[in-house]
Amino acid sequence: MTAGFLPGCYKNFPQETGESLPGYLLRLSHSNGYDGIADLLRACTGARKAGAAQMVHALRLSENDLKTMSRVAVGDDHHLLHHLGFAIIDGAIGLHNTRVDDDAWLAGRAQVCPRCLAARGILLEEWDFALVTVCTEHGSLLLDECKECGGAITWNRSHPSHCEHCGADFRHADTNAAQSAEVEVAGDYAAVAPFRFLGHGAEGLTQQWDAGFRIFKGLALTRRHWAVVEVPPKYLRDMQLAERHRVTQLLAQVRHDGSYHLPALAGHTETILEPLRSIPKPTVIRKHAMRIWQSELGIPRPLAEALSSSMPFSDEPPGHEVFQGRPPSFYTNEDVADFLGVSGPTVYALIKAGKIATPTTGEAFDIDDILTAQRFLQDGLMSLAELSMLLGIPMSGGDDARETYLPSWNPRNKADKRVDLEVVMQYHLQLLAKFEDHMSLAGMVALGELATRTANPLETLIRGVTVLLSGAVQSFSWNRPYRWSDLMMPVEDIALVLVGPQQAS
Repeated sequence: MTAGFLPGCYKNFPQETGESLPGYLLRLSHSNGYDGIADLLRACTGARKAGAAQMVHALRLSENDLKTMSRVAVGDDHHLLHHLGFAIIDGAIGLHNTRVDDDAWLAGRAQVCPRCLAARGILLEEWDFALVTVCTEHGSLLLDECKECGGAITWNRSHPSHCEHCGADFRHADTNAAQSAEVEVAGDYAAVAPFRFLGHGAEGLTQQWDAGFRIFKGLALTRRHWAVVEVPPKYLRDMQLAERHRVTQLLAQVRHDGSYHLPALAGHTETILEPLRSIPKPTVIRKHAMRIWQSELGIPRPLAEALSSSMPFSDEPPGHEVFQGRPPSFYTNEDVADFLGVSGPTVYALIKAGKIATPTTGEAFDIDDILTAQRFLQDGLMSLAELSMLLGIPMSGGDDARETYLPSWNPRNKADKRVDLEVVMQYHLQLLAKFEDHMSLAGMVALGELATRTANPLETLIRGVTVLLSGAVQSFSWNRPYRWSDLMMPVEDIALVLVGPQQAS
C-alpha cells in the first residue's frame, strides 16, 4: 500500500467487490457533500468534461487521475487502478484483456436493481453495460426510469438511491421478472468473457466479447439504419432499457447450452429487410445483410453468413479452382466476348462499368474479373419483365421516364433494356428508409392505382416515386408485397405526382 491521503473527502471508505466505478464515485461524492460525480471529480482532479459519464470515461484512461482519486478515497494510490484501461481507436477501451467499445457503456442513462441497491447499498459494475438489461442475481429487469415520475436515471444525480428529478427512492420500486434465458444472456455480457456461437457448421465458434457486443448492436439497429447502411458510433449508450431488452429477448431465444445459434437470428434480419423481397433476385436480402453484418459491424464472415441467412451460402470459387488450377488466358476483348457469349460492345460496357479491368500491354485479363462479370450478367441485371414485377405495372410506354431514372446499363446497345440491379436497389433502399409503419390508410391512395388513371402509368409511377423520395410529401406508407405500385400517399398530395411539384405549388 502507498499511504498518503489527499484532501477532498472527510469520509473515507474502500470500493466494494463488484462495485461500479461511477457507482463508487457517486457513493463517495454523496457521503462527502458533493453535488454528484462531476462535482467531485472537478474538485479533486480538475476534470472539465461536460457530464459525469464523459468524466468517468476519461478517468478510466488516466492513470494519474485514478491514483489521485485512490488517495482521496482511501490513501492508497493503487486502490482504483484495476479500472485503468488503454485507449483503442474509435473511442474503445482495452479493459480486462478485452476490447470494450465506447458504445457498450451507458452514458445518457444509468440503471439499477432496486433489490440489490436495498440489500447492498452499492451500484454494480455490470449495470454500467448497455448490453446488460437484467439483474443476474434477482432475475428481474433493471430500472432506468423512475417509477414515480418517469424521469430517466442518469449519472448526473447526486444520490445513489434517489431520483434526480423527484427524489423518489429507487429501493422501493417494483420491477418485472425476466425469463431464465434472459438472465443467462445478461450474465454472458456481464462476464466480459468470450462468447460461443454456432453458425452453419457443426462446430462451435469461440469469439471475443467484442463480437457479442457487435451482434447485440446489429440486432438493435432500426430499419432505417439497415436501409441506409449506417451504424451510429454512439447508439446503445443512450438507448432506453425497454428497447435494449428486446435484443436480450432475441438472444435468449437462440441460446442453448451456453451457445448462441446464429442462423435462428437470420429471421430477424429477413423481417427488417422484408421489402427487398419484391426485387425478383433471390440473393438480394442475403447480400445486403452481409454489408451490414460483415462490412459495417465487422462480424467475422462465418458469423455474418449465419446472421444473414438461415441456410448455408454457396461460395463462389476463384478462377484457379473453377478451372482446376489451369484457368484460360484471354488477351483481347474478342476472347472475353467469346467466353462470356456476348458482343464486343457488351465487353466494352463491362470495362466501362468497372466490372473488368483492362490489362496492361502483353498481359491477360484477370480470370476472376471475368467470372465476376459473368455473375454480373447473370444476377446483377434486371430485365424489363423483372422490373415489371418490382414496379407492379406493365413496362409498356414511358421509356423516356424509365431511361431517365432507370437507365439501361449498356447505353451503346439500344436493344439491351436491362437495368443495373444496384441502381434499382438505391431507389428501393431509400423507400425502405423513408416509409412509415403503422400509418392509417384513411385518406391514402396507392401509387399503382393513381398511375392507372393516367395515359402513361409507367411515367406516373416513376414520377410518384421521385416525389416521395424528394421529401415533398411529409409521410407515406407501403403495403405488402412492397412493389412500387403498393406505395401509399395522402390523397391531398396527388397533384404533386399528376402535374409535378413545381406546377402543384
